[in-house]
Amino acid sequence: MERENPDRQQAQPTREELLAEVNALRQQVARLETATAQALSQQHPHPLPPPTNTILESISDGFVSLDRQWRYTYVNSQAEYLLGKPKAELLGNNAWDIFPELVGTRGHTLIQQAMAEQKAIAYEEFYLTFNKWISVRLYPSPQGMSIYFLDITEQKQAEEQIQRYADIVKSTQLGLAVWQLQDLDNPDSLQLLLANPASNQILGTDFEALVGSTIAESFPSLAGSNLVREYAEVIKTGQTKDIDEVHYDDERISGVFSIKAFPLPNHCVGVAFESITQRRQMEKALQAAMQRLVFHVENTPLGVVEWDCQYRVSRWSSQAEAIFGWTAEEVLGKRPDDWNFVYPADRPQVHQAIAQLLCGQNQRNRLETRNFTKSGAVIHCEWYTSALFNEQGNFESALCLVLDVTERKQADANLQAANQRTLDILESMTEGFSAFDDQWRYTYLNLRGETILGVKRDEIIGRSIWDVFPDTVSLSFYNEFNRAMHDQVAVHLEEHYRPLNIWLDCHAYPLDGGGICVYFQDITSRKRMENTLQTSRERLELVLGASELGIWFCDLPFDHLEWSNTCKEHFGLPLDLEVTIEQFYQCLHPDDRETTQQAIEQSILNHNSFDTIYRVITPDQQVRWIRAIGSAFYDEKGKPIRFDGVTVDVTRQQQQDEERLRLYKAERVARELAESANRVKDEFLAVLSHELRSPLNPILGWSRLLRSRQLDKATTDRALETIERNAKLQTQLIEDLLDISRILQGKLSLSIGPVHLIPVIESAIETVRLAAEAKSIQIQTVFDPQVGRVAGDPTRLQQIVWNLVSNAVKFTSAGDSVTVRLDIQPDEKCPTADLAAAPHPGYAQITVTDTGKGIHRDFLPYVFDYFRQADSTITRRFGGLGLGLAIVRYLVELHGGTVQADSPGEGLGATFTVKLPLLNQTSYSLEETPSTAQVAAVQPLRGTCVLVVDDEPDMREFATFVLQQAGATVMTATSAHDALQLLVNHTPDLLLSDIGMPMMDGYTLMRQIRKLPIAQGGNIPAIALTAYAGEYNQRQALSAGFQQHLPKPIEPDTLIMAIAQLIRTT
Repeated sequence: MERENPDRQQAQPTREELLAEVNALRQQVARLETATAQALSQQHPHPLPPPTNTILESISDGFVSLDRQWRYTYVNSQAEYLLGKPKAELLGNNAWDIFPELVGTRGHTLIQQAMAEQKAIAYEEFYLTFNKWISVRLYPSPQGMSIYFLDITEQKQAEEQIQRYADIVKSTQLGLAVWQLQDLDNPDSLQLLLANPASNQILGTDFEALVGSTIAESFPSLAGSNLVREYAEVIKTGQTKDIDEVHYDDERISGVFSIKAFPLPNHCVGVAFESITQRRQMEKALQAAMQRLVFHVENTPLGVVEWDCQYRVSRWSSQAEAIFGWTAEEVLGKRPDDWNFVYPADRPQVHQAIAQLLCGQNQRNRLETRNFTKSGAVIHCEWYTSALFNEQGNFESALCLVLDVTERKQADANLQAANQRTLDILESMTEGFSAFDDQWRYTYLNLRGETILGVKRDEIIGRSIWDVFPDTVSLSFYNEFNRAMHDQVAVHLEEHYRPLNIWLDCHAYPLDGGGICVYFQDITSRKRMENTLQTSRERLELVLGASELGIWFCDLPFDHLEWSNTCKEHFGLPLDLEVTIEQFYQCLHPDDRETTQQAIEQSILNHNSFDTIYRVITPDQQVRWIRAIGSAFYDEKGKPIRFDGVTVDVTRQQQQDEERLRLYKAERVARELAESANRVKDEFLAVLSHELRSPLNPILGWSRLLRSRQLDKATTDRALETIERNAKLQTQLIEDLLDISRILQGKLSLSIGPVHLIPVIESAIETVRLAAEAKSIQIQTVFDPQVGRVAGDPTRLQQIVWNLVSNAVKFTSAGDSVTVRLDIQPDEKCPTADLAAAPHPGYAQITVTDTGKGIHRDFLPYVFDYFRQADSTITRRFGGLGLGLAIVRYLVELHGGTVQADSPGEGLGATFTVKLPLLNQTSYSLEETPSTAQVAAVQPLRGTCVLVVDDEPDMREFATFVLQQAGATVMTATSAHDALQLLVNHTPDLLLSDIGMPMMDGYTLMRQIRKLPIAQGGNIPAIALTAYAGEYNQRQALSAGFQQHLPKPIEPDTLIMAIAQLIRTT
């Protein structure tokens, strides 16, 4: 902990030591006074000689000299500080001009007297100007006067406080002791300064003999204890501590004590204590009382006001400022009548209380007054005043604790009004109400209680209930009321009191401080009604016994429910369960709780019958549908008292209704789908008929004209050209139909190999160029030469581009343009800079954009569907079967790519985008490999051992033949398990494995191999040869540990070159 001042480590001096030190200093200064006075009388008003000047500047007293005109001729530095003014402002100026407020004071009179009588005078005075107590010594001379003065404010305050505490210590009945901490870092250095006589009586020891000893010497058992540390903590923090229970035991003292430690000046702590050993039986009540007391004390804002011997304010705490609004500077030195402080009507009692304090008639008093705040508001205050008298019995000061009780006063008024309202309510109640003290004496009985019991309250107040109604002693009233009082619990009972022949419903509640209160009412009529209802219920039970109806009864407001066994079975509840309204709502389906509760409340409120269906969830999580029918019953005043009804399990009926609804909806959806499919089919057949018949008409027509041989050469050429063009159109239509047939049967095959896309796209464009030129449509191309190869079938890729460009030309108006673009689209998971070396270097993106008729937004999701056209009516402008884009989508996906269409809207053109995965360089770096003829000639796989794993015999034989022709030695395995067995004794140079195999697929095989030691083939180069040709499959193969992924079917030369390339690179 950081230390503020090394001197603080030393213990503070005692009061006697402080006074001795002050006297010593005074004697030291006094020796200088005579010489100084002589020097002043001889040399005044000339400057003091240097030695005297040095001495006067070094003393701790303030020193000034005045001439006969009361002008300052010398002022030392301490005087500057105490007077609060610089030398330049004082020297040469009249003291009474500078401090006119001192004229007429006691100090002014004594100074005049000393000058007139030419004799030294010493006095002590509180100067309001400086807000200090000053000790003054006057030394007059014919030339003027020398004045020594010292600030003794702290000394005065300490003396007054110590005196007050000493008086309290001597007078209190509690044990009180004052300890002073000699060493702040050593709690055991607490030294006993004083103790009151009660301390000796409580502890049975002579405290006077212990004065001056440390706590470790006086009470060895406390040395190093938490209690001593807490005393030291009170001194350091300045905060009071309550130590409720301290156990102490040594040879002299043994017992349990309650201690309160509070801070005092000069590193002292006051300890108030009492023995609680004999009060164990009162511990609970005392603890509760102390807790309430501590709570109220800690939460009650108390202001502190101190008055001097002339009853002027000498201390004004911050809480006093908070209560009244005036600051300490504004009120210090004022008497109660000096400012608008006391309410005029209360001033006489304030003057009387002050007079009694001043004359010693009362040393303590409590006074309640009204006071003004600074803002002019009137508040109510309680003043707790303690007077301090000196040894001569003269009044010296008074300490007041003031509490603002304005709110309490208002609360008292409110409470009184509330009590009156409570009495008014009790008197107007329709129930009887009575209260009893702890001796069972009546303390209150309301008017309705008089009527029910047939007594007069004036005659029974103060009498015991058992005396007034002796017959109740033998009834439940006696036992239950006693239980309420003694066990402090609320009780409820219904009892028939024969002497009055009435049924009473009683609720008894214990009261704080003893006694009970009882609410009671005459329920004789209700009991008769219940008996009638019970009879009706029994008859009803006979009827319901043979039915599946559940019955329920409910007392309002839902404090008692009765369910029949059938009703409980509907909810899946045990038959012996006492059902509550909360359990009922908990059993309901969450979606039905609120609506059911509202239906019940509305039925009761509106006097309507209750008829609703809700779902319940049984404890075994079954859902049942229950229909509830009921009604509320009301008393003669229209107050609802019961809510009864029946339940029916309608689960089967509800399920049948839901099943019928489900079947109806399913039938309607199926019908709509069938109608839609038939409509699409009819539209397609109509279009197919139109598209197939349209080319036949010119073919047949020109054929007949040609057979007539009456046409000239030009007409004949035109006829043949027309026949050829329509025949090609017919062929294309048939090819589309065949492709669709192959697609639907899964028989469309690809001849996969590395393909450059630029030649493919250019060939497709050439195919449709004549059609574009016929409409004066310009086909613009933008190709990125850096686009690599893709794995694909060149013919099918050309078919994709031809379909898209042909569509664009068909739907573009004459004179417009079509743009074909090829560029690279990077893979989001692969940085662009690493495309060449990445496992998946990105995509080749083909974009075909036209400025034609565009596509409606509503049709965009269906543009790639089979047999779908945006315009399938007989008035459409453009021909076709609606198959081209469906074929495009299938072919693109077969190549592991994607295709999408976009259009801003009709008349705004359209854009079709195809993305195909690019091959990395190791997959197609065939430029560096020998040609097919060279491969066959030199047998590039000579000396290479290849393990072929495939469950298909034809594929194994094909791969074995191709590899052996290339010079390789081939081992084969029919399953992944066989391959692992072969690797135990053989280490081939390369693994060629299928992926889709039974029991264990190629991915798992590869992962198992990569776990093997290198000597057993754990690092063997591997190629996946599989019909799973998608991009995802390629990534999965590379992730499993394959170096390459080759899709089936594959050309022999491509397979050989891939193996040779991989062998060289590894």
